[in-house]
Amino acid sequence: MQLWKKLCVIAVVITLLGFKLLQNSESRAPIRTGKVNEFWYVACGVDVDGSIGDRGWFCSPEAVRDEWAYYSITGNCGEFYYRVRLSDAAVMLRKAVQIMDEKRQEAALAPIYTTALASWTNRDHSANDVARLVDAILVARLKYVQETAPERVHVYQRAEQDFDACLERSKRYWMTLLFEFIWLSGIVLLMAFPWLWNSGRFLWSICLGIAPLVLFFPVWCGYGDYTFSSCFPDGGVFYPDVVRRFPVLFEQTKIDSRLLAKCPPLFDAFGQHPRGKDMAALAHCPPPGPVGMFLTGLIPAFMLNVVLPVAQVLWRRERS
Repeated sequence: MQLWKKLCVIAVVITLLGFKLLQNSESRAPIRTGKVNEFWYVACGVDVDGSIGDRGWFCSPEAVRDEWAYYSITGNCGEFYYRVRLSDAAVMLRKAVQIMDEKRQEAALAPIYTTALASWTNRDHSANDVARLVDAILVARLKYVQETAPERVHVYQRAEQDFDACLERSKRYWMTLLFEFIWLSGIVLLMAFPWLWNSGRFLWSICLGIAPLVLFFPVWCGYGDYTFSSCFPDGGVFYPDVVRRFPVLFEQTKIDSRLLAKCPPLFDAFGQHPRGKDMAALAHCPPPGPVGMFLTGLIPAFMLNVVLPVAQVLWRRERS
């Protein structure tokens, strides 16, 4: 096959990789696009369109930043953050306030929302008014906790810190996407390099042998370090799926543990940490170590340089 045709094949593979990253970009985002009806259910406990019902969520409004309102829903591995535009939330603000007023008249509205609604005097039902109402709810919630359960104040303070950290890291999500595209594309080029130049078994052995080491290097240096845990999928976009499905033939040894303990977190800045991760609450399994991946890389080298030549010799003898 001519070189330009091979380059076209590799370009198609890399393009498909880019499409896969874009396909996963929303579902793996640190802060995902939310729904207006979910937001009002989380913020005020009201079902504005009758589609939520009683789902038994552990959820909470988080903050208002710029033109966005943020809320969280607790999952099995921490908090999942969502956001909606204030202008979109304002469309259902009148309905939400009406339901809250009805519940207050029936004495069925929680004290937090009763206090927030009483302090919320400007009712022009605009985007800015949504922000004021959310702020009033957050202030009323903190005051209620301080009065009824002061020992739990630190829980809300920790939640605010987790959210602020996630929000700050989410601003670098574009770096996460770009890093995975470049790194995985580089691995594709590494494995295809002998094919491009019509190389012999030696170069094939080297490229296929070091590919597992290159693939797992980001994990060892702080990227997606919770990939091998009960919190999966998290921390990346498509890269965690690749390394999770890679065949692990050798368990981690004591040498691996020592080597991994000395690896600097070179790629931590490119990753997205699991929300509200807790080491004690996760079944955290160590990733495959460098020794195991080195031995894994020796398998194709052995097959190409030992098994294949012997098989060719036996086949020629059999035919002759």
